[in-house]
Amino acid sequence: MDVARKPASGSKVLVVDDNRTYLRFVETALQQAGFDVLVSEDIWISQVVAREQPGLILMDVSIGTTVGTTAVIALKKRSFGQNTRIVLHSSEPPAKLAELARDCNADGYICKDGNAVNLVREVRSYLSRTGVAHA
Repeated sequence: MDVARKPASGSKVLVVDDNRTYLRFVETALQQAGFDVLVSEDIWISQVVAREQPGLILMDVSIGTTVGTTAVIALKKRSFGQNTRIVLHSSEPPAKLAELARDCNADGYICKDGNAVNLVREVRSYLSRTGVAHA
């Protein structure tokens, strides 16, 4: 898969993770694939979502002492986030992530495996489900 392939405009991804090293890895991988990437190190992102209208939010499960699923539940109740897919992004085992995603009404999950090609492929897949333009 060619990670550098450019998606059409409108492919905005918000990445929420408190691990700066991993946050930069994801930001770089998605930017190199042509995505418009926004980042946040905390879960209080409702104003960013309302203003930027990302097509996808990658939400870490554990952000400091807060659980990312709390933010997913709150965002899903807001009208401004209805066109945004929210996907849990964690190194938790897939079965645990599937359970967490189901419990908080997330649109799915992507396992953190450190592989940029897999990450880009999964992000493109979730964006294609929203009708958002993608590569």
